[in-house]
Amino acid sequence: MALLSNSVCHLLIAAAWTLAFAGAMVTARPPTSHDHSGWDYVNKTCLSRECDEHVNIKHLQHLATHINRAAHPCENFHEYACGHWRQQHSEPTMMAVGEKLLIEKYQKIFAAHKNPEELRSDGVYQKLQQYYEVCVQSERKEKARWQDYIQALRDMQLLQFNNETHWLTTLRDLSEFSNLRFFIYGDVERFNASLYMLNLYPHDSELVANLSEDIYQILRHYNYTQDSREVLKQRFANLESELADILNSSCSNMTPEAYEALCDSSEWMSWQALGQRNSSINWQWLFASYPLEPQDLIAVNNFTAMNSIKQYLDSCSQQTLFLYSLTRFINHLQACKHNTVTEGSSPPTCLRHMRKLFPLGMNYLYDKRFYNHQERSLSDPVIKSVFEQLKHHFNLRLDNNPMHLTPQSIQYLKMKLQGLQLNIGNMPLNRSQEFYEALIADLNLSSHHDFYQNHLQALRHFHSHLRVLVSPTKFPSVWHGFNLHMPDMPDNFDTTAYYLASANLIVLPFAYLQQPFYDHRFWPSLLYGDLATTLGHELMHAFDTYFLRNDYGGNYNEKESLEILSNSQFQKNLRCLQQTPTKFITERIADISGTRLALNAFAQDPLFMKHNGKLFFLQFAQFFCGSADEQTFASQDPLHDMDSMRLNYALAHTSEFAESFKCPPGSPMNPLEKCELW
Repeated sequence: MALLSNSVCHLLIAAAWTLAFAGAMVTARPPTSHDHSGWDYVNKTCLSRECDEHVNIKHLQHLATHINRAAHPCENFHEYACGHWRQQHSEPTMMAVGEKLLIEKYQKIFAAHKNPEELRSDGVYQKLQQYYEVCVQSERKEKARWQDYIQALRDMQLLQFNNETHWLTTLRDLSEFSNLRFFIYGDVERFNASLYMLNLYPHDSELVANLSEDIYQILRHYNYTQDSREVLKQRFANLESELADILNSSCSNMTPEAYEALCDSSEWMSWQALGQRNSSINWQWLFASYPLEPQDLIAVNNFTAMNSIKQYLDSCSQQTLFLYSLTRFINHLQACKHNTVTEGSSPPTCLRHMRKLFPLGMNYLYDKRFYNHQERSLSDPVIKSVFEQLKHHFNLRLDNNPMHLTPQSIQYLKMKLQGLQLNIGNMPLNRSQEFYEALIADLNLSSHHDFYQNHLQALRHFHSHLRVLVSPTKFPSVWHGFNLHMPDMPDNFDTTAYYLASANLIVLPFAYLQQPFYDHRFWPSLLYGDLATTLGHELMHAFDTYFLRNDYGGNYNEKESLEILSNSQFQKNLRCLQQTPTKFITERIADISGTRLALNAFAQDPLFMKHNGKLFFLQFAQFFCGSADEQTFASQDPLHDMDSMRLNYALAHTSEFAESFKCPPGSPMNPLEKCELW
C-alpha cells in the first residue's frame, strides 16, 4: 500500500482511535492522535482493484459521529453505536435513508436542466422523462381529484354503464389496470425458479369496500346512482356478506380429503382442460388478455366457489355490482404507495411513484448512469467474492454436520446452497439497450399531458407484460434471473438485499450499493461488517424454518425439509433462540447465523480479529440505526423486531463481540448461554 501523506495519516489515526478503541471504558481518556498502538495493524487493503484511503477515512469519521460515549458497549451496544444517529437523521430507519439517497440520484437523472449526456438518445430515458415531467406538473395549480381517474377511464370508452352492462365486463376492463381481488380474479405468481403461473381465485373476503364521501360524490357526479350513501354502503355490506357465505359453504361439510383438494390447495390443469371443464364461466373470454397456449399450466383455487359466485352475481343488481367494482378500484388506487394524488407531486414523490410502475426501466437508467460498466467491473467481482466466501464457509459447516443430519438431508442442503444465485441490481443479465427500449415501446402516454391517463396507461403497460409470463413459450428465460416488483410493493422492500425463495435467489438492489452501506473500496472491517453480514443474513434465510421448505429450484419440498426441521439438535437450537420471545423467529435465525457466517469469512485468526473486530461490529451496527420509536417502527417495518433488539441480540450471542469489547461474562452483551441455529 502506498504511504499516506502526513495530513491524511493524522486524519486516519484520529478517526481510527475514535472507533478502534471505542470499547474502552467511557471514563478513560482517549489516546492522542500520535499514539499508533492498536491501529497500525488494522487491515487497510481492499478486495477491489482500487483502494482509496480517503473514502475509508471519511466513512470512519461519519461512523464516529453516531457514537454515544455516555453509553457502554457491553450494556447496550445499539445505544453506544447509534446513540447520536438520530441527531443527524430524521428518517425512521436506515432503509429509508437508502431510499432517500437513491431518489436523490434519480433526481440527477430526471431534472430537466441536467439532461445527462449518456442518456439523451436513449428511448427509455426519453419516455420516462416525459412521464416524470407530466407527473411533477400535475398538481401545481390545485389538488388533484380521484374523479380524474374515472374521467380518464371514460375517455378510454370504459365504465359506460347502461342496461347491457354486466359485472364480468366491468371486472375484465378494470383488471387491465390492476390485480383486483374481488369476485373472480387471476394472479400471476412465480411458482419456482423457472416457472410463472396464472392462479385463479374466488373473492377475497378479507378486503372490503370503503365507500368514502369522496367516492360517493364521484358516483353521483357521473349519474351512476341516485341512492344515498348509506343505502349503497348497506348494499355493499350485504353483497360482501353473501360472498363470504358462499366461500364458507363451499368448504363446509366436506371430508378432510375433499377440503384439502378444493379449499386448501391448488388444482393444476392445462388452460385447454379448464376450458373443457363443465363451468358456467367463460374462462377464455374473462382472461382473454392472458396470452395462454392450450398446454400452459394454471392453478385453480376452489373451482366450486368460483362457479357459485358466478351464479349468484348473475342474479344480483348489475348496477350495485358496477358501483361496488368502481369503489374497489378507487380503493386500490388509494392504497398504492406514493400515489401523487395522495402525497402531492413533488419530484421525490414522482420518482418513488415511477420506481413502482417502471421497476425495470428505472433500474436500467440507474445502471447506465451510476452503476455503469466501469463501476460494475470494479464492484461486481468484490461482491461475488464475498458471496462465494460465505457459501464456502456454510458448505464447510455442512461438512462438519454438528447436528448429525442424515446424508440425504445434507445433500438437500448442499444442492440448495450450490443453486443459490445472486443478482446485483435486480436486472436481467446481459440485456442490451434495445431490449429495454422494446419493453417500453408500447407505453402510450397522453399527448395532452394528462397525468391520470398516463398513470392508467402505465398500469396497463405493466400488467400486460406481467401476463405474458404465464406462458413459457412467450418469453425468454432471462426473466427468471431477477425479481419483477409489483406496482403495489411495500415501501423500502427493495432498499436492501432480500431472499426470493421461489427462485432461490438473493437480490442486491441499487439502493444498497452505495454508502453508507457499501463501497467496493472499503477496507475489510467495513466491507465485511455490512456487505458480508447482509449477504450472510439473506443466505441463511434460505435455510430458516420457513424457507427451508423451498428446494434448490424454488419448489416446495415438504418431505425433505420436515426431516431437517424435526432433527433433535435443530429443535434444541431453535428452543434456545426462542427463550427471548420474538414473533419473527426466521429473522432471528438469519441475524444470528448470518453474522456467524460473515465472521467466519472475515476473521482469519484471533490476532486479525483483535485488531479489526471493533470496526467490523461498529460498521455492522450502522444498518440498525434509526430514529423510529416502537410504534413508528412497527408501522414502517411489520416484519422485524425493533432494530435495537435485533442488533443487541445478535451480537450478545456472538463470542467475538464480547472478546473485542472485553465484555464481562454475564453482562447484557455477553450472556453465559449463547444460542445459534446453524
